[in-house]
Amino acid sequence: MADLIGRQNNVGFTYYGNKLRASRKLLHASLGTGARNEWNPMLVEECKHVMKLLVDHPEHWMSHVKSHVASLVLRFTYGRKLSEDYVRMAEEINFDTGMALQPGWIVDSLPFLKYLPTWLPGMHFKRWALTARSRFERCTQEPYTATRLAVLNGTAPPSFVARHLTSMVNCLSPFEEQVLMHTAGSVYGAATDTTSAFLMSFILLMVVFQDIQEKAHAELVNLVGHHRLPTVDDQASLPYIEALIKEIHRFNPVINLVPHSPMEEDEYEGYRIPRKSWIMCNVWSMTHDPEIYQDAEVFNPDRHLSGTVKDPRQFTFGFGRRSCPGVHFANAETFMFITHALLLFKISPATNVNEAETHPPLSYTSTFTSQPTPFDCLFELRDPILKEFLCV
Repeated sequence: MADLIGRQNNVGFTYYGNKLRASRKLLHASLGTGARNEWNPMLVEECKHVMKLLVDHPEHWMSHVKSHVASLVLRFTYGRKLSEDYVRMAEEINFDTGMALQPGWIVDSLPFLKYLPTWLPGMHFKRWALTARSRFERCTQEPYTATRLAVLNGTAPPSFVARHLTSMVNCLSPFEEQVLMHTAGSVYGAATDTTSAFLMSFILLMVVFQDIQEKAHAELVNLVGHHRLPTVDDQASLPYIEALIKEIHRFNPVINLVPHSPMEEDEYEGYRIPRKSWIMCNVWSMTHDPEIYQDAEVFNPDRHLSGTVKDPRQFTFGFGRRSCPGVHFANAETFMFITHALLLFKISPATNVNEAETHPPLSYTSTFTSQPTPFDCLFELRDPILKEFLCV
């Protein structure tokens, strides 16, 4: 079903081969540490922008966080500003993908049905797939085409697409152009939901565990004081915040099930595994393995301070040849948001009409991208002096 809605053109669903290797090469070139000087200024600017929004309008914190991630990823990928139309279309595509990945589609059990005409009775799944595929192709093609035109006109701002088009525009084959277009289209869907969910999890956990929030804040103040904002260069000097980030990954992985697929038929303990079948790797089980993490149900950043406990990001960003190529960008983005938020704000439980604190439950959705169930909280600026550093 994922193939029917066009997701085989998405990097995450592309089978291993020349196309996947070409896509990952493009991503590593633009998202790796070697390209940090290119994307770090943009990351700093976008982080300051969202913090200023949280200072000015803290009551809309949830929409600020989501828009921040979407804006950062769209700017990185296409050099474009975020529009409501694009956000709406991208949300529809993410919903379509989640629907296609749900078990129970008859075509997943009887693949030959995909060859039957759409007008036959019982082919409603094909008609829905055609609509979903059209949405996906529009969301992939329109921003790419606009960026390509800007590159040719010499008006394109820096971006993932502009960088590779500029270097290859005179020798770009049809295959390479398709790879670039679909790779770019994969970045937004792969990065927005996952990063937003992770940052929402951070906020929820800080609301619930106030003592941990204060400990992380104290470490930050001890390093940067009230004279500047944190930078990615501070990461090695903030061991407790690094431990906190690891524990957020471990406590509730954003993607709990990661599918892999064998290139050839295989067998395991008497079970036949057909070629191209989906093997669901249980990431949540890995990050809650009591043989690796003692008291796995307890949120405890201290467990990572010794340096002897396995880093959960070895699981949560995937593994093997399909591990996330954007891990360095994602780690830098989450570090920047978390350290800025911890330094600037006290994140507290919301209050009810009687001014009593309402503590949200540690509850997460069971969707493909797992995130906290809706909750509310308060962002209170700790020191007004720090506002002067948020001028973009």
